[in-house]
Amino acid sequence: MKNAGKIFEDDFANSFNNNVFIYRLRDTSSSWQGTGEGQSKSRFTVKNVCDFIAYSFITNKLLLLELKSFKGKSCPFSNLKAHQIKGLFEYGKKDGVYSYFILNFRDLNETYALKIDLIYNYWIESKTKSFPISWCRENGILIPQKLKKVHYKFDVEVIL
Repeated sequence: MKNAGKIFEDDFANSFNNNVFIYRLRDTSSSWQGTGEGQSKSRFTVKNVCDFIAYSFITNKLLLLELKSFKGKSCPFSNLKAHQIKGLFEYGKKDGVYSYFILNFRDLNETYALKIDLIYNYWIESKTKSFPISWCRENGILIPQKLKKVHYKFDVEVIL
């Protein structure tokens, strides 16, 4: 059975229409180790900078999207990985690339797209250890959502 975060990711990805190419980067918990003669024993684990890459054929925008779903009225910094914040911040500086964290407050049925520069600056400068819902409401883009029997449909056009 899928956890709430994976269900949110599936629902979000399924909300894009055919004018958008969307690709889910694979998560990996595996690592590789060279064991042959003359090979060093190196290990690595792939660290993706985001969950999805989306390209809108209409607006010519490339979106890098990291999705987070959680309970409560704030998103703890510990839910976001430093390499993702830093990586998305660097990629977001390139022309035509738009990097977002998509924060789903599932207890409140509210989802916000937050541009990476806002996330990065708050993460660096804040005295707190979380992104409160009030900050997201003030700084984020509300993504309207509608419950259809079991799954949600998100109005992703607001970030395109």
